[in-house]
Amino acid sequence: MIELRILRSTIVIILPVDKDFTCVAIAFCFSSDIRLVGRTVPFEGRVEVYYDGQWGTICDDLWDDDDATVVCRQLGFDNNGTAVYHGAFGKGNGTIWLDNVNCSGSENILQQCSYPGWGSHNCDHTEDAGVICSNDREIRLINGLSSNEGRVEVFHDGQWGTVCDDGWDDTDAAIVCRQLGFNGSSIAIPQAQFGLGSGPIWLDNVACTENEESLQDCGSNGWGSHNCGHSEDAGVRCGSNDDIRQSSSLPIRLAEGSSKNEGRVEVYINGRWGTVCDDDWDDKDAVVVCRQLGFNTGGTAIPQAVFGKGAGDILLDEVDCSGEEENLTECRSVENSDCDHNEDAGVRCNDIRLSYADVWSPVGLSEGRVEVFYDGQWGMVCDESWNNVDAAVVCRHLGFGPVAMATRHSVLGSTTTRMRLHDIDCTGEETSLLQCVNSGWSNEICHSTEDAGVKCIEDNSSCSNTSCLNGGTCISQTNGYVCICLNEFYGNTCEIGKTLT
Repeated sequence: MIELRILRSTIVIILPVDKDFTCVAIAFCFSSDIRLVGRTVPFEGRVEVYYDGQWGTICDDLWDDDDATVVCRQLGFDNNGTAVYHGAFGKGNGTIWLDNVNCSGSENILQQCSYPGWGSHNCDHTEDAGVICSNDREIRLINGLSSNEGRVEVFHDGQWGTVCDDGWDDTDAAIVCRQLGFNGSSIAIPQAQFGLGSGPIWLDNVACTENEESLQDCGSNGWGSHNCGHSEDAGVRCGSNDDIRQSSSLPIRLAEGSSKNEGRVEVYINGRWGTVCDDDWDDKDAVVVCRQLGFNTGGTAIPQAVFGKGAGDILLDEVDCSGEEENLTECRSVENSDCDHNEDAGVRCNDIRLSYADVWSPVGLSEGRVEVFYDGQWGMVCDESWNNVDAAVVCRHLGFGPVAMATRHSVLGSTTTRMRLHDIDCTGEETSLLQCVNSGWSNEICHSTEDAGVKCIEDNSSCSNTSCLNGGTCISQTNGYVCICLNEFYGNTCEIGKTLT
């Protein structure tokens, strides 16, 4: 006689063979132990698993597309899955069952992946993980705080890639949102405000006419043809005007700048883009704008329509930030302006920062390894020919005085294999390190781990104009002064001519 015993997620089949042997077959049925919650469509939602008699969520620490693919496979979807973070499908309740899930992507069920153990986590429900299982639309939104917003990614030639924001506007956004099944207003979100993507940039200069069924039907440069970095990844926010107004962050963009880190500040309120008046506009406000745009290194307020006069309404006036806010919505402001577009506010976000032992400070750090923002990521500077003149350009750019000392040879902490800028040669007149002559960027590590650094000096009041010779720089000390010599001189007052090694 065959005996069938059904446990919660296991079927045990007991099959007698003869009087001496019994065959036991065990089948695992995990599909009923996992579900997607928080959406009306079956292919996306917050991931919940059933364990010890109750449903619970998964923390998004280490959560990635490999994990999502396993979830989707377990639920019966044949295509790849996309990881969704930060409780985007709503916060769950009850137990957080799993954390630090690590799948290879080949597993059939989530329980075959590695994780610390059931109920072991350091999370709350703002970190509930979700998935989007591929649904043949070949477009998705990534890294938004809710399912109706995010970085736009399209599927082509077997892989997901991003869209460049050149020419990206609300008409393009409307096609994306309609393709994803959303109704109502749609707005374009430029400048990688939903984070930097990875992999190919598939589309650039997208130009939709409102009549297309999908983004892939719109005009563009063609697949893979672009001149962008991931700092220009396009995003959208879909939904009604009320949904957009009530979003936790105010859509914001920079216009008419010569690079992605500067421009006239424009915000989206009540269904339209508009400018900000420069009444009371200062560096603390600029810091918040830059932080919201992903430049966590400070910024400079630029008043009086330096980046050109905007058009349309002036939506904010008398903005008053403390400098600690995460986005401009947290700052005090008024929406009734007495300004004209001659007073349009702008910002310039710092594209250089200092770090120490791979820990960086947004503002105020006067000593550290030099890091430069390039092609959507922070890179380093090799110290070939690095000297005090180059260091002075960095320090002046960061708001310190012109007195600076070049440092090098990993004295400022560990190095990594990020992109590096080689053979810097400044004259001292430049306002940014990127204006100096150089031999370009590469991912080759510097010889002898020679990352360039600086020490910016703010006070040289105890120095005499004649203390240092041969162009040396005097730095005050509590017990006198010290001379920082040009590379070909040394000695207490830079009096000896010899190239330093």
